Amino acid sequence: DKLSLSAGREVLRVGGAGHVLVKGPASFTVNPGGRAGFQLRLGALLSALPRLAGERFSVRTPAAVAAVRGTDFYVSAGELDTYVCACDGKLDVGASKGEHPALPLEGTHHNARRYRTGPKGVVESSVDAERPLEKHTDEDLAALRAR
Repeated sequence: DKLSLSAGREVLRVGGAGHVLVKGPASFTVNPGGRAGFQLRLGALLSALPRLAGERFSVRTPAAVAAVRGTDFYVSAGELDTYVCACDGKLDVGASKGEHPALPLEGTHHNARRYRTGPKGVVESSVDAERPLEKHTDEDLAALRAR
């Protein structure tokens, strides 16, 4: 299913695994073929998935793919830029086009990585230690966990 959100916020239930808060404007697709996750073309989502129980869940953006190995994370996607924060858990994050191998990203209180598409389509990866809480808060995460 292709979904869009022109503005505001919407909470989606992810089966029995937990919840995802989508922040608009957003444009995304539920992963096809029964794979749990989203293809996020634009927008942001905050996920609290405490009952994932070993299932695979991923968020693919134009610049990066984040495969969940833990629970709580945030992804923001723009046309040329993707920001991924491991809020509390483990992710494997790599460039969507394969220019960089997937790297573990782990945090107990926010650890972020940014992926940018360069002028020749090359994706650059950098640790974003200066802004680990970009456009999401601990309060947002606590509210999502409480659902």
